[in-house]
Amino acid sequence: MAISTTNAHVSRALDFFKNDKVYFAIGRTTSWPNDANGKTELDPTFQPPLEDKELSALEELVGYKKVESMHLVVPDETNGTISYQNTKWRIVTVEQAYAEKARYVYMTTSIRYDELPLGFYRQVGVYAGIERAVGVSVSKNNLLPSEAKAGFGVLEVVDNRGPSNRQNDQKEILSITIEF
Repeated sequence: MAISTTNAHVSRALDFFKNDKVYFAIGRTTSWPNDANGKTELDPTFQPPLEDKELSALEELVGYKKVESMHLVVPDETNGTISYQNTKWRIVTVEQAYAEKARYVYMTTSIRYDELPLGFYRQVGVYAGIERAVGVSVSKNNLLPSEAKAGFGVLEVVDNRGPSNRQNDQKEILSITIEF
């Protein structure tokens, strides 16, 4: 069987990095089995279900928020300046992507309390290719499901999590690293 080369993975990471229609999304408002709406102290062994690689959309989509910061990165425990999931990551320039074998993209965004509906969510996803619906301002970076064009956007990654409760005095900061 043929395999994809490292340069092919770097090329895909570069294509994704250059996409200006990348959004985080939050969803899944109903409880996972045994999560008791945030009262996981009742079951300290609680784990959300494993992600389904066949999923094409978040469950019970709450909304989208445009990625605010995106970087090509490589793992580097010595010189890395970004920490994500117990790994340090070093930022790589586009010009150095192939030489550094930068097949990872780190991204982050924040969601203010007034940008999307409040309440529990349990899934975080990253979509590429989201288009705004007709009449939605091009400067609007937070979108309700009705403000995005139906049929646009590819769910690139999904992360099932324990319950997070968005409240009116909070700002959520979401970050993720995608491997290509």
